[in-house]
Amino acid sequence: MLIIAGVYNEVAFQGLDKIINDASEAGIKLILPFTDNWHFQDGLFQYVEWGHSMATGDFFTDPAIIQLYKNHVTAIVNRTNTLNGRQYKDEPAIFAWDLINELRDGCNTSAPNATCDPAFTGSVQVLALDLLNRREIDLYWFTEHA
Repeated sequence: MLIIAGVYNEVAFQGLDKIINDASEAGIKLILPFTDNWHFQDGLFQYVEWGHSMATGDFFTDPAIIQLYKNHVTAIVNRTNTLNGRQYKDEPAIFAWDLINELRDGCNTSAPNATCDPAFTGSVQVLALDLLNRREIDLYWFTEHA
């Protein structure tokens, strides 16, 4: 959906408007991801590149990259659906927001007694808390699964 940081493809957005509106009319609930962990368009790596970095971890620590992501979240949740006039954050069809789809931190969570890097998981929680404080996401996942 992003063409460059902060610039969106309106045609793609209108397609998402239709999906959300159709889901709402059919009583279907959706989980919308803000980004993903892969090298696809709008993925975590794209934000790192826009922030002029090559280190993936900078997504969680570089203030400029974090701001790019926060701006994206704000644009998505405040989007007004062109078909029903509701902002996405008020859309009953949107059950939850996925901060980063298929997030990986290099830990093997399938290993017995596995633990993940506390700095990494802490960074994700800090980002989530900041978004929650701005009333843009629900912290369910982080409080129930931390």
